[in-house]
Amino acid sequence: MRRVIILLILCCGLFAQGHADEHAQRVVSVGGDVTEIVYALAAGSLLVGVDTSSQYPEAATSLPKVGYQRRLSAEGVLSLNPTLVLVSADAGPPAALEQIRQADVRVVVLPDSYSVDVALKKIRAIANAIEKTEKGEALAQKLSDDMQQTRQLLAKVSPRPRVLFIYARGQGTMLVSGKNTSADAVINLSGGVNAVTEYDGYKPLTSEAVVAAAPDVILMLDSGLESLGDVDDLLKVPGVALTPAGQERRIVTMNGLYLLGFGPRLADAVRDLSHLLHPQLKDGS
Repeated sequence: MRRVIILLILCCGLFAQGHADEHAQRVVSVGGDVTEIVYALAAGSLLVGVDTSSQYPEAATSLPKVGYQRRLSAEGVLSLNPTLVLVSADAGPPAALEQIRQADVRVVVLPDSYSVDVALKKIRAIANAIEKTEKGEALAQKLSDDMQQTRQLLAKVSPRPRVLFIYARGQGTMLVSGKNTSADAVINLSGGVNAVTEYDGYKPLTSEAVVAAAPDVILMLDSGLESLGDVDDLLKVPGVALTPAGQERRIVTMNGLYLLGFGPRLADAVRDLSHLLHPQLKDGS
């Protein structure tokens, strides 16, 4: 009789475990900011795959890759047997996402714009999708509070420097940010003024445009400056040495996902950039 009871208990446990596994979420995350939010919600264990832009935290780099977010393969995603696919608004192509939906996999497209409000919406949307609503609200509240502290800090400083953001991938690819980009938004949040406001998006760098922009500071990604060499190599780019930033060697760099991701570390990135743009701010302010 005792053996029968033990067997029944074991069988019930196995059934319960199988039932739980059947309904456990298997999540594919597409977008570096999306993946970062999942981890910030302490839900990294749900992830079974990520895209190539998911480089933070380090744990994400060891997960299976489904390719570049704008060139997804439906077959590659579906091979991981996901129950949920979280994608940035830039993800695609649309036909691949539709094929994933037709396989009865839930696809959640996250809001995409460059503002604190949208970053908060992104956090809450992901938290709701993975059933971590309370953690999502706490994370969103922390981001909101931290941004408010930075706003109060920046209210004390002036003037606002003119900042030119250059995206570089070697000498052959150098672009300058205009309005309505993540770079434009983070510059403004950090108490700077985008030196280029004549157009939206990115345009190729020209010496005439760089000189006309007259930036006080040139902002780049770490990887972008490294693709050119160093600051001396950047100053050899036509027009750069003629700007106030070039003459003063005021070149600042930051990690790409950290600076432009508009994820859970947004307030930290804005605070760090604020200190780089405003040397008068005391360290630790």
